[in-house]
Amino acid sequence: MTATIAPVTIRSLRQSTINDAMTCLHRLTWVDDPDYPYQASASTAMGTGYHAGLEAAYRRRMEGEMWATVLPDIDLFVVEAIGALAMEIEKAGDNFNWELQARTARKEQRIINFEEAADIVEHMVRTYFDGGHYWDDTYQIVAVEHRFELPWGPTWTRTGTIDLVALKGNTLTVIDNKTAKAKWRKGKADAYSSPQQGWYQQAASEIWPGYEVTGAYDVMTLDGDFQRHLAHRTEAQRRLALKAGAAVAKQIERGGPYPPTPDSFLCHQSYCDYWSVCEFGRGLHEGDPKNVFA
Repeated sequence: MTATIAPVTIRSLRQSTINDAMTCLHRLTWVDDPDYPYQASASTAMGTGYHAGLEAAYRRRMEGEMWATVLPDIDLFVVEAIGALAMEIEKAGDNFNWELQARTARKEQRIINFEEAADIVEHMVRTYFDGGHYWDDTYQIVAVEHRFELPWGPTWTRTGTIDLVALKGNTLTVIDNKTAKAKWRKGKADAYSSPQQGWYQQAASEIWPGYEVTGAYDVMTLDGDFQRHLAHRTEAQRRLALKAGAAVAKQIERGGPYPPTPDSFLCHQSYCDYWSVCEFGRGLHEGDPKNVFA
């Protein structure tokens, strides 16, 4: 992992914390809790594995290799991916959730095991490379899994980890690799859906000044359907991403209380990392047929 670090850190705000706040403000209750146990699910662990497989390949591209010598080692990238999956499961321990699909009015609950998860991860990694979905040799790979921490006013820093930065001509593309259960709906890659690309593109413009900066989401579904969504953010949209972050920072400074959002479809044990400690989620959804409790 490469890194850009501010000289002094007072308090850091991650882009993922902004997303948490936009989903449910009550999640901020645990954002700075050092005692909160690590949680993971089948979906997030498979995403971590997939990222690790791509990272292993792109690190070699960043070091100067071309795809002609990188691609024959796809088996090694699969091994890296499955190893990362296993580590994520071990890290979460008893707090790992194997539910892949929650029961809904249209879908049955699906719980998987390690072998099934490993097969899905391998399929996604092989589909990415065998399908030619990588950023080709005309792009210079500038950064892979680049963690940044940038000064932001007197009491905060902005942090995040950019999956991939590719350069072609004078244009830097900030790429975020995503895994998903289904193809993204229309508009999901747009600025109003998430501050992520605005947050990251602004950071990239400061870390690598002098370039035009744009972005893309590379989305791989669990069954191997790939989409690339271009996600350019204007300077105004980048400023609004920072403004949204500033609003979240002020909420955290106040220390709550933070209202819950139990009517969101994301208020479910399969989607919320804080389900096990949130009295609103489990308490209000107990008995709902779409929620299955151990």
